[in-house]
Amino acid sequence: MIFLPIETELFYYEHLLDSSDNLRLIKEFCVANESGFGLERYLKEFARQDEESGAARTYLVKDKITHEIVAYYSLKSGLFTVDAGEGYFYSISAVELSNFAVNSSYRKKIGQYGLLHNFRSHPKMWGRAEKKLKCYSRIFPPTPLNFSTSAVIF
Repeated sequence: MIFLPIETELFYYEHLLDSSDNLRLIKEFCVANESGFGLERYLKEFARQDEESGAARTYLVKDKITHEIVAYYSLKSGLFTVDAGEGYFYSISAVELSNFAVNSSYRKKIGQYGLLHNFRSHPKMWGRAEKKLKCYSRIFPPTPLNFSTSAVIF
């Protein structure tokens, strides 16, 4: 099997059990929308069990600078059964995206404090932070509730 890590300038992903720190970080994961409560509960209560039993594989999308969990997704193997006619069937292998959720705490933090606020104590990060702000505004479009570029104070 070939392992090709996917990274961007802003994010990287990591398997749930790659670090013992991840199990601590998932306790801080939050889905603000009531309809997403089951996704939050799955990550906190069932994802590890599914990993150990082989039922699913869960990955955390993390911020490259703060290493906070931005989102997570779980994959399961599966198959489609297709009727071939005359009582015959055949199967097609598939991968199911069984869970996907964005961390509301992370999203709120970016909007509430402004992206650059977090980098005042890291002078080397200031140049990257401005670039990061432009990227975040594409990922989390400005709305009165979640993000305002005017919240960034120099």
